[in-house]
Amino acid sequence: MVPQTQPQGPDSNGDRAPAGGDRFRAGDGVLARASDGELTPLGRVDSVLGARSGTQLVVERAFQPGRFTPLAAERVEVSDYDPEADLRWHVVGIDAAAAARLPVYRRALGRLTPDPLQVISPAPGDDAATTQSLAAILASDPLVGMAETRVRVTHGVAVLTGWVQTVGAKVAADRLARTSPGVWDVKNRLVSDEELATLARQRAVADPTIAASVGRVTSDLGRMEVHLQPSAATVPERFLNDLRALPGCREVKTVGGRR
Repeated sequence: MVPQTQPQGPDSNGDRAPAGGDRFRAGDGVLARASDGELTPLGRVDSVLGARSGTQLVVERAFQPGRFTPLAAERVEVSDYDPEADLRWHVVGIDAAAAARLPVYRRALGRLTPDPLQVISPAPGDDAATTQSLAAILASDPLVGMAETRVRVTHGVAVLTGWVQTVGAKVAADRLARTSPGVWDVKNRLVSDEELATLARQRAVADPTIAASVGRVTSDLGRMEVHLQPSAATVPERFLNDLRALPGCREVKTVGGRR
């Protein structure tokens, strides 16, 4: 699936255009395509610059954190959206050897300066093998292993989805993924019960009527329970619908209260 949008126009003042635009946004992946069609991760879009000379993508290099390469947006041949992983990729017609020769910069005092140290990126790994290895690592971790997590690695980008009990487990999963061989970027879309329950409590206390009826809210891997006060017979349906709309909420039910 290829978006039918065009690159954002250059900024007449030569200043930074808002990151994202219609076609490009910060966090998008950039791939180099060799003449034989092989795709190699070049990096991710750090920012989008609009200038009189045309839109420029500042790409943070894959496997080289803190190193950047400016790339003219017109070099992008095709943009593809992966709905399953919620990732957008931009493909440029540069083979791996040419990509390695592109100039590399570092940020110093907010400006890009040439990096005299040229680092050779490792050869792309096997995404399927990396996925399997990372899934096993997460399953063996004491914080993450008891949760419901899914892992998918695409072009070296690990996408974590599912549910964990604590924010600590979410952070631990992110750390494990980032230090896993073959992974150069992580999209952490895990939902923690602590975050869900906190959002639910915030919504409850914001309305005095609801706050008087709700004793506490708990979550177990996205399944939320609203514990009613002993004197409360029910809680407004609109409140329950608000909780069901929270990202990562799987179901909501009420327990306790006056029957």
